[in-house]
Amino acid sequence: MMNRIKLACSSNVYTGIALTEAIRKLAAIGYQGIEIVAGHERLHQSDGHSGCTQAVKDALIFHDLEVSNIAIQHCHLNSDVHNLIRSAHVKALQRTIWQNRHYLERIKYYVSVARTLNCPSVTITPGVADPTIDARRLLIAMITKIEELGEYAQNLGVSVGLMYGPGLFFPTADAMRAVFSQHRNINIAFHVGRSSSSCETPCSIMDTYRNYIKHITVADTGYGGRDYLIPGAGTIEWISFFKTLHRVQYGGFVTVDLSSYKDMPDYAIKRSYYYLTNIMHGVERAHQPQTRSA
Repeated sequence: MMNRIKLACSSNVYTGIALTEAIRKLAAIGYQGIEIVAGHERLHQSDGHSGCTQAVKDALIFHDLEVSNIAIQHCHLNSDVHNLIRSAHVKALQRTIWQNRHYLERIKYYVSVARTLNCPSVTITPGVADPTIDARRLLIAMITKIEELGEYAQNLGVSVGLMYGPGLFFPTADAMRAVFSQHRNINIAFHVGRSSSSCETPCSIMDTYRNYIKHITVADTGYGGRDYLIPGAGTIEWISFFKTLHRVQYGGFVTVDLSSYKDMPDYAIKRSYYYLTNIMHGVERAHQPQTRSA
């Protein structure tokens, strides 16, 4: 079963270079997939949305790489939204983000890009925690729009995952039950580093919510002067985690989040790749049937 797990890396470690070059670098190491940060595909491209997508698709085919996920955040949608967030209207935007038709249409656009690139999922950050807003009213508005988004994505064969963690609108996986338990095709965007920072046990979350997790992001936590650490450089028990993936029969992408290593991306992607593939191969060997010698 472990052969079904494919290792990917997020393009967020290479946000300073063209996405096509990031694809080349990850493929050269041995990664099977890349997570595209929404907006990255337009870096150093001037021939419009369709031209950007085609250039990425050509690079993926040439380097035999898949897209594990498209990660969408508010500031990645377009320059207009980004400028609003930086303006004095930021609180108003946070309060009405799920009532903004333009915001929803931009997410739909990246769902269609995911379909074009044969990407199985998109993940979105539904908002940040804000004690000045009525969380219940925001949740009602959010659920209405998420239902529409989920139906649109389902028709295209793309899964939608909601991100949670410290400082976000949903701080824990349990807080998301009101959303993903009611809507098909709405799942958990499971970030192991954020889960650990929320005082959850990642193995337990995987056990409890296995049916709602379609994409996994991994990063370590601990004391290293960075938000997230290279897997193996922190406190998370990765051998136990991958044993759990084997036990629950997870078969999808595991994407490495190295956004804290933009100062040394080449080193980070190499170390993460060899560390995680060694663990995955070790778990695979441990579960292979033993043959008796004559």
